[in-house]
Amino acid sequence: MDGSSKALLRRRVAAMAVGVVLPIGICGAQQSGFCASIAGSWKDNYLYQWPLQQQSPTQITGAQFQSHNFCIYKPWPVSGTRQGGGPTFQLIATNPSGSDDGICAASVTYTITLNSPGCNTGQGNWVNSRGASGPVTTWKKPCSSPSGESNTPIGWNPLIGGDTMQNWRVTLSGAENFGGRVVYETGSGGSDSCWRQGDPFPAFTAVGNGTWLVDETNTLVGSDTVGWRTDVVSYYRSQNRVPCSAHIPQVMKIRCNGVAADLTYETHSIDLVITATTIQVTRDGVMAQRTWP
Repeated sequence: MDGSSKALLRRRVAAMAVGVVLPIGICGAQQSGFCASIAGSWKDNYLYQWPLQQQSPTQITGAQFQSHNFCIYKPWPVSGTRQGGGPTFQLIATNPSGSDDGICAASVTYTITLNSPGCNTGQGNWVNSRGASGPVTTWKKPCSSPSGESNTPIGWNPLIGGDTMQNWRVTLSGAENFGGRVVYETGSGGSDSCWRQGDPFPAFTAVGNGTWLVDETNTLVGSDTVGWRTDVVSYYRSQNRVPCSAHIPQVMKIRCNGVAADLTYETHSIDLVITATTIQVTRDGVMAQRTWP
């Protein structure tokens, strides 16, 4: 997020940010598109239902419920695994009779590749134990979201002008592995009691649309860096404005594929306070404070 102009936001020049340094986000981070989890309640183009759980990359379990009455046994137990750390998964549904029962094959194997950034759609192919095969043109489920997030202060920003900005490590909450998903922020309509009309800096009343990739530990790749730049702090002090503060809403969202709207999973606030000797930065109720300079 950032309190600077839209042009600065587009350029993503962290050192020039007036309010908050933009996060590292996707640039230079782990590649997007790897979709770490296939957990969820899926439906394919044959209208088969696939409720799946993923305990680890190598342990996927669940069931296949068929949409017709040709097969004697329903549901079929499913086991599977993720292929090579990417977005492709292999799922094997096994006939509960234990073999080819003369009506249905002994097993069918689906190879599914999930689509970023929502990881809630995919496509692939199937082949059964009789050698028949075909496409899986539709593979979809409702888009999922975290139940919230935790944030931990991890130090003041080492960049020039960043001594008054705190870096935060953000980790998503929930049972699902959200690795490969994309999180972003929105939020405007805040208040900035430090700012006056004619100041050389814009008021800090909105976040700057930061975007982050989620790694396989459910942690955002790159910190969320929050605070006023050092020269902004010095300017407000020189104008006898302190103590003063800013309060900005921060709405955290996770991206879904086009079949579903992006989901808001948490709304909280950013609060900044400048005194004559100290800096306070609070993100979602967790505060970091220092004496500066």
